[in-house]
Amino acid sequence: MSHMCQCLICGVMTKIKSKKNENAVEDVYCPFCSNNVDAADIIHKYYFTFFFIPLFPVGSSTKYVGCEVCKGKFSDGRVRICHKCRNIILNDYRYCGRCGDAVGYL
Repeated sequence: MSHMCQCLICGVMTKIKSKKNENAVEDVYCPFCSNNVDAADIIHKYYFTFFFIPLFPVGSSTKYVGCEVCKGKFSDGRVRICHKCRNIILNDYRYCGRCGDAVGYL
């Protein structure tokens, strides 16, 4: 009597695509990776995998504005920045946490 062990490895893998927008905010300070970067449109695409080989797409996330280096999320829409130090403002703060200046929308 022989016993055979058959194992199939299936799953989902994420690929992150970034695309620089023609109206992108340029040269801003990313609070996640501390780099001066240009903001980019980022989308997560999900692929079905068989033995860790992506075969076909199964879905995607909504597009967001984020860091082109670390893919950290800045905003779903408009990006708020400090005009003095170019720091990204993530929440509804009235003042920049980096330099203390009043902030607004770009």
